[in-house]
Amino acid sequence: FLKLQSEFVASVVQQLMEDCFNGRHNKKNRTITLVAHSMGGYVARWTLLQHPEMKAYIHNIITLATPHSNPLYAFEPSIHEMHQQIMSNEREQQQGHQDDNSSSSLPSPLIVSIS
Repeated sequence: FLKLQSEFVASVVQQLMEDCFNGRHNKKNRTITLVAHSMGGYVARWTLLQHPEMKAYIHNIITLATPHSNPLYAFEPSIHEMHQQIMSNEREQQQGHQDDNSSSSLPSPLIVSIS
């Protein structure tokens, strides 16, 4: 279910960029801040993992009460899998930034978490 929600978020972000900034403003300087509660923080992070092109639009993610370190109540086996993939991807990105200072890839958005 969370994976489906991330597809919805990606489509909404794309639609917002097209509707709000099409032709009237420079898209390059326009960004979106996502605000997510609880498991919505995973949805936001999964969206960026599955749609890295969204990093051009999403520069900030603010999460409220998202269990980033470990989803305590993973009622669905796919939640644990999502958590592992997100964490693995973020570790790889951090390692890549330490090993390579090239600017060819888009920067990861700032994630602010309020517990």
